[in-house]
Amino acid sequence: DGIEALELCAQLQPDLILTDISMPGMDGVEMIRQLRSSGYHGVITVLSCHDDFELVKSAMKWGADDYLVKNDLSDSSLGELLEKIRVLVDEKHAKAEQKNVMQSLVQKGIRSAQRELLEGILSDTLKGETLVAHLQQAGLKGKYRRTEIVLAQVIGADADQSRILFEICARRLEHEAVELLHLSDCILVILFDLTDVPSIRQTMDWLN
Repeated sequence: DGIEALELCAQLQPDLILTDISMPGMDGVEMIRQLRSSGYHGVITVLSCHDDFELVKSAMKWGADDYLVKNDLSDSSLGELLEKIRVLVDEKHAKAEQKNVMQSLVQKGIRSAQRELLEGILSDTLKGETLVAHLQQAGLKGKYRRTEIVLAQVIGADADQSRILFEICARRLEHEAVELLHLSDCILVILFDLTDVPSIRQTMDWLN
């Protein structure tokens, strides 16, 4: 049934799902909708009857890649379908790999820009429009005319433990005028924008 299929897909992450439309518990259309909403990128092919046309249209709308009418099912039609599916699977794998490469390059570029920004702020060499340009390249939106920088490292923690703690920090500080940058897997940079904080005392209270 559709509910069991969803659970199995979450565990197995199959390249291909061949599904009926009418199923107990959850029909194929709703299953496809939930799969695509959860980020499933594999190939989904629907088996249908001649009178299921409206349901097939709904399935395609929610992300099915192809369909096959059960009455037309034969060795040759199934073979043709599987060949089409093989091509689709290969294309999706290639796109996913290309996307991962691009994301990795972008992340490396942002990390490099953030490191240059921190070095420039700490050495006091970034000012005026140059500072603004570096802030934009590093993906930061504050003014940072006055700043404080805190480097945080959890002694004895591995990369996964540090990542979890950094995620907690990010949630705690998401409404504050700060930016969190990852200098490495185990070192977090907390960058405070003090441009609009009027006094040293308020600055110290806030930092504390």
